[in-house]
Amino acid sequence: MRDYFTDFENISGDFSIYEYGEEQCQGGYGFGPYIRQTYFIHYVYSGRGLFRAGGREYRLEAGQMFLIFPGQLTYYEADAEKPWFYRWIAFDGGLCEALLGSAGLSVDNPVLTDDASRSAGEALKKIVDGGVTSYARLMRDFWNFAAALPQGRIPASNRHIRRAKSYIHSHYMEPLSVSQIAAAVNIDRSYLCKLFKEHEDVSPQEYLIGYRLRVAQSLLLDTDYDITTVARLVGYDDLLSFSKRFRSRIGISPYKWRKARRG
Repeated sequence: MRDYFTDFENISGDFSIYEYGEEQCQGGYGFGPYIRQTYFIHYVYSGRGLFRAGGREYRLEAGQMFLIFPGQLTYYEADAEKPWFYRWIAFDGGLCEALLGSAGLSVDNPVLTDDASRSAGEALKKIVDGGVTSYARLMRDFWNFAAALPQGRIPASNRHIRRAKSYIHSHYMEPLSVSQIAAAVNIDRSYLCKLFKEHEDVSPQEYLIGYRLRVAQSLLLDTDYDITTVARLVGYDDLLSFSKRFRSRIGISPYKWRKARRG
């Protein structure tokens, strides 16, 4: 395993690289559930594994990469028979949304497949092989990696919807109102509701509830937290309210759902 951390502090608020490295995982090795504070891209070079985020599960193999968003609860695990070898890079800043959006990456579309020549994979390998290096060289190599990312089809949702959903995914564990979401995106509350109805076929409040419950299901399945703790981690201080909401949406209590899934 190689893992490098940078110390280029206060150079740019628009974009910063924090960490990069590589690891050959052991069969069945899992990481999480965990919440990152920066963006992380993991690129699979060999083997295979799974990635869970937002209540969804993705199976990945060589030539694919997955993106973790700041504030997002995730879990990933190497295949038991063919564990993956991957390289990763962590970054953050105001340019990230445009950079990732141009590749078609989003919270709802976190997986990207490299082109046939594996050019993005080679570019990331060059970053890791460079080890500890100068700021100028690291940034040059990163932008070569960014330029090599396949340009995906940007989701139909407009930038207001993408920003609103990103805000929800980063703040779902807090008391959150539709007005707060609209203010964060800098648009009117009624306009936000209209956009969600048009593009997601649900209200912002319904989308928030659905996302919270998907995260709750991940916690119930992948951790041993008690139901009260799970409720709190997804934004419900009142266990009764959480249980009622879970039962109304899922059709069964959180306790019974966990028991049934775990056997």
